[in-house]
Amino acid sequence: MDRFEAIDEPALRRLVETFYGRAREDALLGPVFGRAVHDWPAHFHLLTDFWCSVLLGAGRFHGRPLPKHAAAGVTSDLFPRWLELWGEAVDSLFEPEPAEVIKAKAAHIGRSMSAALWLSSQARAG
Repeated sequence: MDRFEAIDEPALRRLVETFYGRAREDALLGPVFGRAVHDWPAHFHLLTDFWCSVLLGAGRFHGRPLPKHAAAGVTSDLFPRWLELWGEAVDSLFEPEPAEVIKAKAAHIGRSMSAALWLSSQARAG
C-alpha cells in the first residue's frame, strides 16, 4: 500500500484500525483494551470520529475521553507506550509531513491526558 500524503477520513480510519490492531497485541496496552473495549467496530468508528474532529475539524466527536480512560484503568504511565505505538502506526501509513502533524497532536493530547490522570490519581490517594 502506498503511504498517505494527506490527512483525510479514510486515512484516519486506517490509522485507527492499524494502531488498535497493534495495541491489542501489546503486552502493556493489550490487557487494558481487552477489558475496556467490547465492540471493536463501534470503537473504531468512535475513534475515527475523534481523530477527524481533532485533525480535520469535523466536529463529530462529543465524548469525554478522560473519564472513560480513567474508568478503564488507564494510568499516566501507559501514555509513553501508547505514543510509541501510535507513532509507529503513523510512520507506517503516512508520508513524513502529515505524519509529523498527527504525531504532534497526539503528543499534546497524550501529555494533557497523562497529566490529568496523574492529578486525578493523586487526588484519590490523598
